[in-house]
Amino acid sequence: MTSRDPIVFIDVLYRTVGSSTTAQVGVVWAESWLAGVAMGEATLTMSQVEDYEPGKFYRRELPCLLIAVEHAESALRGAVGGVVIDGNVRLDQRGRAGLGLHLRAATDERFPVIGVAKRPFKGLEATEVLRGGSQNPLIVTAAGIPESEAASIVGSMAGPHRTPTLIKRADQLSRL
Repeated sequence: MTSRDPIVFIDVLYRTVGSSTTAQVGVVWAESWLAGVAMGEATLTMSQVEDYEPGKFYRRELPCLLIAVEHAESALRGAVGGVVIDGNVRLDQRGRAGLGLHLRAATDERFPVIGVAKRPFKGLEATEVLRGGSQNPLIVTAAGIPESEAASIVGSMAGPHRTPTLIKRADQLSRL
């Protein structure tokens, strides 16, 4: 898939100190799905995050993703052509919404979303992608783009290891 608009890669890490939980959001934007070098990046901190609620994880993470997309759009002064998240787009074959579908709905389906998870979600049949000689596949789900095409994109993303370079960079930024 080609897009004339930049692609955004997002990862979120939560930290709890006492009764307060914050989120560190790593966001990277690049020229294309397959770029190996970022056009820009940021680490955003959210001091008000929802408590974790089993089965409703999106309520906690969606605001973080929306702020990351908004930040990237502002920095780019334009539209985003797609988003890659650490997580699942859907949760089952019936299309039960995962984080990625909630993001797509919250952004009026302006861009495709690819979910890349490191571990399978119980009961989810998704496309597995092996990279970099790893025997542990990445789990790929997508919306706004055929899942087979998303899997091909993830398999072709820059980087020699299991986790593509810009996905790994978003993860690193979330840990700062």
